[in-house]
Amino acid sequence: FAWQHEFVAFNKLAKEDQLGRDIKLSNGNVASRILPIKIHDLDAEDKAIIENEIGGVLRAIEFIYKEAGVNRPLKSTDNKADNQNKTDYRNQVNKVANAIKEIIQALKSPASKAYVNLTQESPSGVARKSIGKKVGWGTMGLMILFAVIYAVSQYVGSPQEKTEVIEKSIAVLPFENMSGDASQEYFSDGISEEILNSLAQIEGLKVTGRTSSFQFKGKGMDLKEVGEKLGVATILEGSIRKQNDQLRITVQLVSAKDGYHLWSERFDRKVTDVFAIQDEIAQAVSSKLKLTLLKPGNEVKATKAINQEAYDLYLRGRFFFNQRGEGLIKGLDLFKQSIKADSTFSQAQAALALNYVIMSYYYMIPTLHGIEEGKKYAIAAIQLDPRSSDAYTALGFIELHFERNGPKAKANLGRALELNPNNAVAKAQMGMYYLFIEDDSDKAIEFCLEATKDEPLYFVNYASIAAAKYAQKKPKEALEYVEKGLEISKTSVLLIDWRSRCLWTLNRKSEAIETLEKGLALTGRHQNLVASLCKFLMDVGEKDKAVELYAELNNRKANEYIASFNLGRVAYAMGKEEEAKKMIIKAYEEKNSGLLNRALYSELIAFIDKLNLPK
Repeated sequence: FAWQHEFVAFNKLAKEDQLGRDIKLSNGNVASRILPIKIHDLDAEDKAIIENEIGGVLRAIEFIYKEAGVNRPLKSTDNKADNQNKTDYRNQVNKVANAIKEIIQALKSPASKAYVNLTQESPSGVARKSIGKKVGWGTMGLMILFAVIYAVSQYVGSPQEKTEVIEKSIAVLPFENMSGDASQEYFSDGISEEILNSLAQIEGLKVTGRTSSFQFKGKGMDLKEVGEKLGVATILEGSIRKQNDQLRITVQLVSAKDGYHLWSERFDRKVTDVFAIQDEIAQAVSSKLKLTLLKPGNEVKATKAINQEAYDLYLRGRFFFNQRGEGLIKGLDLFKQSIKADSTFSQAQAALALNYVIMSYYYMIPTLHGIEEGKKYAIAAIQLDPRSSDAYTALGFIELHFERNGPKAKANLGRALELNPNNAVAKAQMGMYYLFIEDDSDKAIEFCLEATKDEPLYFVNYASIAAAKYAQKKPKEALEYVEKGLEISKTSVLLIDWRSRCLWTLNRKSEAIETLEKGLALTGRHQNLVASLCKFLMDVGEKDKAVELYAELNNRKANEYIASFNLGRVAYAMGKEEEAKKMIIKAYEEKNSGLLNRALYSELIAFIDKLNLPK
């Protein structure tokens, strides 16, 4: 009764009255006069019903207390430290108060044009002077009746400044898992990413990369702020509910500028239709934004049917692959299982190639093995799908960092960008090609800055810019970019290494050493950082500590892969030049990636050059 005669009835009334349900606030955001407050988690089915009624994703101020086996309303006496959500009662009360205040101010100030009816024109003849009196009672009555619902932002900090907004641009936020099963998170994340990849094929549409879009997962941020941080004009968001072989995907396209709904749709299909749904969504967005799919004669074909088991394993693999670190080990196994289930699945082949490449770059596996496997799967992916941008990216990465073949690296990365102009990884690697192969730091920075537009919150882009700035003998500017990247990822081995190098060059030696010592704790004592710290300790005369690190790396060789390049760096720092020579030559034979990064490991340049290794 309450649902039909109170909630649904008010929703209908609010859409049709002179005020309208959706109110434009003074800051330009759009808020609903229906203000959800969650006092406990909703069943997935109930949430779907509510979202269907309000025509969008449910964003609510949450008053939920959670601990093992407990899901109840938050109390003022609850200690937020004991709450799994870490929710503070008074902060939530303040959010409600501010939300109510903003809506009432917008409703009471018609002269400032602060409110708009987004659903229907105001009936002619309605006396505006009556609005002021109706506002207080109407709005407050609603709050008392419905415990107040509001789609409010939960602002979280971001290290980046506002990015220039491109008119035809979009970010795909991770779709919400509404299956009522946390283990299905990989599926909702995976479908979101696949839709993003489909949109990336649309000519003239700027699509923010997955890494940046997924930074906002679970943060409930205001879409206007998300749009500003990512530099996009539109945002695609939605929810996914998967039960057995049934699938419901709810999608909505929203203007980031004012929160206005441009398009929404609900798809109720079988799981086997998931590929068709992805294509439909891409086509609908393309039509709504008046764009054309690719160039004439080069259209995107409908996604071919894929073995469901293979596709599910692939999505699970992507879930772990995107976590990096130890997630790469799980991703490797799942991608292999996916290919075993369907050897014609090109996306799994390309993903496995990239997985091998990244693990090789960070010395998680022997480099030669990673290169061999990475090449094999990248070539297989291209044979199955000549338009696989990821596969060409993997080949370009291998040719650049391991094979040191400039022309082939440039050709493969160029092809990757031709197939997907939004491929931020390929763009940044093209920047590294210009830095490492052509010694053109200006061109490198140009490509890397373009990559940050595609992926404003991808920390590796900032390491790439820092490398180019450092090569220009601008360590202070390089450090600024490193710090931006570390605000996104505090555990990045590459950024920690670069931070210590910049600080050392700026004669802030104690800070450089402290950076590496803290970095060891954050990264599980990554071998790159152990080697860098050994060098710095020797330079400041702390030989005993350096000897301990030298012994540590040599002892770890028995149980894990330690790159010959790192063993050579440490031996050189310890003054063991014959051993260093032996290890560096072996590193060259093993194709260790560190040999190319002459700026980061500048103390070795003269020593390596004396070895007269082939270019």
